[in-house]
Amino acid sequence: MNDHSKTLRLTRLALLAASHPIGVIFAGCFMSMLDISGLQLTNLTAYNEYITDVIIAVIVYLSAFSLVIKMLITGRKKRRAAESAATTAEPAPPEPEPGEAPAQVESGKGGEAE
Repeated sequence: MNDHSKTLRLTRLALLAASHPIGVIFAGCFMSMLDISGLQLTNLTAYNEYITDVIIAVIVYLSAFSLVIKMLITGRKKRRAAESAATTAEPAPPEPEPGEAPAQVESGKGGEAE
């Protein structure tokens, strides 16, 4: 196995595990199972070795693509929640410009009699 092949395998592993330490363990087991089944497919049938590599690559990238879709959906939900929280909050009263007297708050209690 050359260095380029090792690099590609590690890249697929990190992509599938989303660079999470526990995920790397499970993704490593998954990738090993895929490699073993690919070797069996190559040895026991008339399929070429490269076809099994393509099948494994499709499985890995579709798995990673589902993770990307999940991340996009959760990001969109968070953004919408933040926008709705910003629109439901009461707007702050405008600050007076320099040189102006601050605005008086009218209240119905107390004060001068007319």
